[in-house]
Amino acid sequence: MCDLGGDAPAIAPPVAVSEALVQTEGESDELHESLIRHRLAAEYRLAERNLVLIRDVDAAVAGIAAQITGPLVLFPPSMTLASPGGLHENRQVIEVARGFGRGGVITLESAIDLPHDGLAIIASPGDPLGNVLTANEAVRLARSCAWLVIDERYADYAGQSLLNVASEFSNVVVLRSFQSRLGATDATPGWATGSPRARDLLAGISSGLPLGVVLAVLAASSDKA
Repeated sequence: MCDLGGDAPAIAPPVAVSEALVQTEGESDELHESLIRHRLAAEYRLAERNLVLIRDVDAAVAGIAAQITGPLVLFPPSMTLASPGGLHENRQVIEVARGFGRGGVITLESAIDLPHDGLAIIASPGDPLGNVLTANEAVRLARSCAWLVIDERYADYAGQSLLNVASEFSNVVVLRSFQSRLGATDATPGWATGSPRARDLLAGISSGLPLGVVLAVLAASSDKA
C-alpha cells in the first residue's frame, strides 16, 4: 500500500541505492544512461530507440504541451499539468472531471466530443482519487485526440500499465517514474516512451539525469536481478 502523496516510501530502498542517491556532484555519461535504457527496454519489452530518460516528469509533461498546438484536454481532480506556467494562456482548455468508480469512466460518447486536434493529458493512477485508466478508455482517447499523454508515475503501485498502448498507437506517449525502485518520495526522475512517430516529441523532453539518480537506478536494477 502506498500513499501517493505520502512523506515516506512504503518500502525502504536497498543500501546501495541509498548510498548512490547521495552522489550530488557531476552529470551522468551516455554509457550509463544507455545501459539504463537498455535494461528498461528489456524489462518492459520496448524498443530502446523509442525510449528517453527525463530529469523531471512534471517538466516533461509541460514540455510536451509546449510542443503541440491545439486545445488541452485535462482530467481533474488529477494534479497533472496543474501548474503549467503560461501554457494555459491563449489556449482552449477542456476539463473532463473524473469521480469515483463509474463517475470516473471515460465513455465512448464523452471521448467522441473531444477536439480531434487536442492534446489529452491524463494520469493513471490519478492523484488523489487513484483512478486507473483502462485500455479501452486509452484507445478511445487516442482515437479522438491528436495526441494522448499518459502520466504513469505511480503505475508501479497500481500493478497495471498502458505501455502496450504506446506501442500500438503512434500518437500515444507514456511517462514513468523511478520512484518505486528508488524508494524516493520525489517522483520526478523517470523515462518516457512512444512510437517512432513520437521520437521528435520525445527528443524535446529528453534530459540527462543527475549522477546520483543514474547510479541509484543501476544499483536498483542490479539488486532486482
